[in-house]
Amino acid sequence: VYTGIPQSSFTALLNLIDRFDLSYYSGTNVFRLSQADQLLLCLTRLKLAVLDDDLAVRFGVSHTTVQNVFMTFLHVLYEILYEGIMVPKFPTTRYLGTDMPASFKDFPNCRASIDCSELEIEVPRGSIVTQSVTFSNYKSRNTVKSLVAVALNGAIIFTSECYLGSTSDREVVKDSAILAQCTPEDLILADKGFAIFDLMPGRVSLNIPPFLRGRRQFINDE
Repeated sequence: VYTGIPQSSFTALLNLIDRFDLSYYSGTNVFRLSQADQLLLCLTRLKLAVLDDDLAVRFGVSHTTVQNVFMTFLHVLYEILYEGIMVPKFPTTRYLGTDMPASFKDFPNCRASIDCSELEIEVPRGSIVTQSVTFSNYKSRNTVKSLVAVALNGAIIFTSECYLGSTSDREVVKDSAILAQCTPEDLILADKGFAIFDLMPGRVSLNIPPFLRGRRQFINDE
């Protein structure tokens, strides 16, 4: 309820963090809370967007300590779950194919499936321009979006920087330089919003769902 992850995942994450010496964001170590409670505090804020003052009361610490713990563990989670896992280049199709689901065995050259993930943000205050550029017509709210590439075995192999919610999927793909990681004969799967055939490198294929284009239904092949 509070963290969005099961107890087993929380314990595994805590054991992973225990292997590292923490360098606290403010430069001051926190002794009043156990490492488990500090992780719980961070995940609770991420999951429920609980205010710092509320967390301070719940955990019996000061507002400053809440900020120190949250920023510290936010950076720790980034380092061990992102920097420690993401690699500069896509894994090879040979490597990714070692545990490919049976339903994708006929697509041995498929490198990844891509899509943009949007996260709702607070409505920016004081600037109509900022409110406008972060507004997503697709979500009908203010968001930031990131391009995510998932291998067919379920592994996340690429995430881009965050972009303003009004940024088109095409612009995100182009700016993120994800296509530069593709190699000849690769196949990329995407949704209809990714009409990026002209951006594809030579001998790299794109497969997106067909469009009706005024027809009432798809043909059998589609």
